[in-house]
Amino acid sequence: MYMLTGEHTGIYFVDSTKLAICHNKRTSNNRVFNRIAKGGISSYGYFLGFKLHLIINNKGEIMAIGLDIGTMNIVAATQNGNKIDISRIRDAFLDVPIKAKQMLKMSGVSFIEKEDTLFILGDVALEMANIFGREARRPISKGLVSPSEMDGIEILAHMIKSVVGDSKGKCFYSVPAPPLDAPSKDIIYHTQIFKKIVEDCGLIASPSNEAMAIVFAEASKENFSALSFSFGSGMTNVAVANY
Repeated sequence: MYMLTGEHTGIYFVDSTKLAICHNKRTSNNRVFNRIAKGGISSYGYFLGFKLHLIINNKGEIMAIGLDIGTMNIVAATQNGNKIDISRIRDAFLDVPIKAKQMLKMSGVSFIEKEDTLFILGDVALEMANIFGREARRPISKGLVSPSEMDGIEILAHMIKSVVGDSKGKCFYSVPAPPLDAPSKDIIYHTQIFKKIVEDCGLIASPSNEAMAIVFAEASKENFSALSFSFGSGMTNVAVANY
């Protein structure tokens, strides 16, 4: 969807419409988009399918952004005319004492100040960790928000804001499937955390399974019927789509 992103003009319009996949009489027997489509209500009544929310600019162009949230990197993609702009930040941070503030300023290193602690983000965090003989901290572990990082959520919010910038419209952000080898881990908390972060950036948040995102991006000629793999540093996601 981010491939269709329009120009940022400062004037936007919001609306929604239903995308019914079958007649209401056939909802009990329908197999199209099984386990994906949901029941809903619009101004025209009940339907089974999806609800499409769009933000357009005053030129009628769709506004959207793609956000890939991984264990190693957070990447945002937006359309800028005929090219795609990519923004990336390394998914790592390092805490240093407040007394290092002057040194960081003299070195031109950006940081976040919180009470008596400074946080360095991204690639620089890895470089500074080597200098201090420490290990950089990770707000995401094995594909999901790390429960052991108390500062992780606030750090993630700063990271995502840095890559999405002042973008407007809808944001499709990647989420993994529930891990088969760790059934106790739930993606609901992970998904909701990023939903709030994205919405706090002024965007309409819409989660998208990362393996299915590959199908939607690469398999249009096959009517979105494909087997896709997303190999991350924390998790591998597989999707089988047969429409």
